[in-house]
Amino acid sequence: MSKGTGSVKKSVYVVTVWLKEEDADGNPLNWSSPSEDYYADTYEQAQRMKEKFMSGQNEDYGDLVEDCWISDEMKEIEFMVPTKQRQRLFVDMDGTLAVFKPVDEMETLYEKGYFLNLEPHENVVAAVKEIIAKNSDIEVNILSAYLSDSKYALQEKNAWLDKYLPEIDREHRVFVPCGTDKKEGIRDGIRKDDFLLDDYTKNLNEWQPPARGIKLLNGINHSRGTWSYDCLRYDREAGSLASAIVSVVRGEQQIYDKKTQNVQTDNREEKGSVLSKLHEKQGQIKSIGIAREERAIER
Repeated sequence: MSKGTGSVKKSVYVVTVWLKEEDADGNPLNWSSPSEDYYADTYEQAQRMKEKFMSGQNEDYGDLVEDCWISDEMKEIEFMVPTKQRQRLFVDMDGTLAVFKPVDEMETLYEKGYFLNLEPHENVVAAVKEIIAKNSDIEVNILSAYLSDSKYALQEKNAWLDKYLPEIDREHRVFVPCGTDKKEGIRDGIRKDDFLLDDYTKNLNEWQPPARGIKLLNGINHSRGTWSYDCLRYDREAGSLASAIVSVVRGEQQIYDKKTQNVQTDNREEKGSVLSKLHEKQGQIKSIGIAREERAIER
């Protein structure tokens, strides 16, 4: 788990040491500060510190201490302390939190209400809620692709989350243009202990390495078995699914659920075809944007 810094307030006795201005030969010592504060949890500990300073036995200043005193009362001091950053779990939406709805034409995805009206994978949504409620050491985020040229996609995805997963606020929702490597959406960079729960092998392969992926088996994917790492079935009971995800994230075990027996091959092939077309279209949009920027620079 990555480390950072935090602060903690603590009541302590302050032991203030005043330093001599000159050494034994009369040479100025030029301290950056004429005094230094030390801290003790008890008055007895503070007294022992003072005795050591005044006897010249302190390893920092030796016999260069002029005077030393202890605060009459305990004072509340804020200390900087090393802290462990929470592990991060990023959760996909389409096909993971929400049920993929087959479409006859790609244009259907651009219609008003398509994303807003997707049904939730209730077990998965409930599992994510449980992870948030019971595991304060894990920071849960949304990481979802959206149609950057759609009037409704981004707005409807946020509305869908407001309805089904309001526990994840907008600060913890990350959206990237469809076809983009999801790592690019992580503002402060991806960490080795970041996990992505996703149903799409391409996203997982781009995520791992350097981080770790968990594939959600949703009944229409994994028919080829190309993902050989952690796999969890969407139809686990919510508590079981939550426990399994947490166990994988914490490195306690690796889990390889078998795919559901009734994999809907037609829907799987349809989703794969739709995604390929969307990625191609979004790639063209991105290329056009880059070309425009380059022309603007040349001008």
